[in-house]
Amino acid sequence: MVFIVPGQQLYSSGEAHQAPYRALDGALKDAGYETHFVDAPGKTIAADAELIAEAIRTYAADATYVGVVAHSAGGLSARYYAKFLGGADKVDNIVSVASLWKGTLGNEQASIGRSLRELGVSEAAQAGFPICKACLNMGAGSEFIENLRAGGVYAPGVHYTNITTRYDELVLPYTNGLEPGPNATNIVVQDGCEQDITDHLAIAASLRAATFALNALDPAHQRPVPCNSVLPVVG
Repeated sequence: MVFIVPGQQLYSSGEAHQAPYRALDGALKDAGYETHFVDAPGKTIAADAELIAEAIRTYAADATYVGVVAHSAGGLSARYYAKFLGGADKVDNIVSVASLWKGTLGNEQASIGRSLRELGVSEAAQAGFPICKACLNMGAGSEFIENLRAGGVYAPGVHYTNITTRYDELVLPYTNGLEPGPNATNIVVQDGCEQDITDHLAIAASLRAATFALNALDPAHQRPVPCNSVLPVVG
């Protein structure tokens, strides 16, 4: 059984939330997986993680295998679930697509989150931002990211696969979506396929990314990974 966790959609839900992931959903179904979308509206990363936990409790109580494929902010929620909400006992594989291990707009040396705090702007004050409160969790150096990284980013017993694109315009730098670890595999879609210029949005519907995800979920049955010319946004 595989759960698909969409990225930040500014509180949209249902079909509008799921539409960019129909190609991925179809590929998973064709491979024989039962799939479920986690309707996580993105109010906060932790709140969305609770919704992942609820979905897995509801649908996967008797499942012998549980995988999660999460895009963008959904990857942060999946990691929060695995590390803090008992998900490591439930989930076998987490595949993160264009997600943010280190947040965005910065790195471990310099970041927007730490800079705002140094200016006296607390994360509680920043939370007054009305459009995308979860976006505050995503800034490199934010209290949320530093808490998620403290003590090690990977939950034991779970295998992680991180799929990124060099042309990601929202995860900056794109290498913030990569994290080494003994139970992790890191993939850049342009490695071996320079004509694929998939960006942050188009990667959600990328056949190349979907095939990498399928291979991560079932490493014993590797599929050939396609390489096609792909444009940003439109795919």
